[in-house]
Amino acid sequence: MIGQMLVIGFWGEKPGTKSEKALKEHLRAGQAGGVLFLRHNAKTGKGVRDLAKGFLSVDAPAQILTAIDQEGGCVQRLGEDLGFTDIPTARQLSAMDIGAVISLLQGAAKEMAEAGFNMNLAPSVDVHKAGNPVIGKYGRAFGQNADEIEPLARTFIRAFESAGVRTVLKHFPGHGTTRGDSHDGFVDVSDSWTEAEMEPFKRLSSDASSIMTAQLFHKDYSDDGAPMSLSQKAVTGLLENKMGYGGAIMTDDLDMAAVHKRYSREEAITRAI
Repeated sequence: MIGQMLVIGFWGEKPGTKSEKALKEHLRAGQAGGVLFLRHNAKTGKGVRDLAKGFLSVDAPAQILTAIDQEGGCVQRLGEDLGFTDIPTARQLSAMDIGAVISLLQGAAKEMAEAGFNMNLAPSVDVHKAGNPVIGKYGRAFGQNADEIEPLARTFIRAFESAGVRTVLKHFPGHGTTRGDSHDGFVDVSDSWTEAEMEPFKRLSSDASSIMTAQLFHKDYSDDGAPMSLSQKAVTGLLENKMGYGGAIMTDDLDMAAVHKRYSREEAITRAI
């Protein structure tokens, strides 16, 4: 059961690599539960489709997750160059006609499912704040508060979930007001984060399949200086107990600098579990 909690990345852009074969064996044995595709795995349309469908074909103890970031804008691994629909940023979607948004997202979701993917690591329901280096800078937020974020994020979620692609709300408890990027290193949100940033997660938690926790530090919700993804105070105390969430939880990438600069991979995985 612990093995099936792990969604693991791999090397290669087409079937037949040593890394792909090893991961398939782990999936078959129940020592992994899913596969994470990153940009380096999505080089050609045929290659990425063959890989995803190949992983899904493995005879595993439970359904295998094939996960990828298909958020839109610069956070979109399956792009036009690979034969997929281009998804505008959340900020751009918020300025479009809602009918056009629904049609575009339904088409993108159908393409994703047909390509062999059943989990979209999206949408971001962080708030927009100018100057933020990881959300605001790239137009990844649907709005500045929960009232603006909720309707479009729900439209995004429903389009993908109805096509059989699980969605993941990120980055709990909110990455939108941070002054740093947890991809690059330690980020302390103790003085910038407010509880209002949790509101979009609360409103949308029953619509999406999962919530992703962020690699951020907060003095009130971090255990022994750990990122909140690895902290009981945040995951159990804040997300489950205070917000009342009872669904699936996943961490942001454990290879991000905010984690790997401090913990070995083994310790990070153990803490997350």
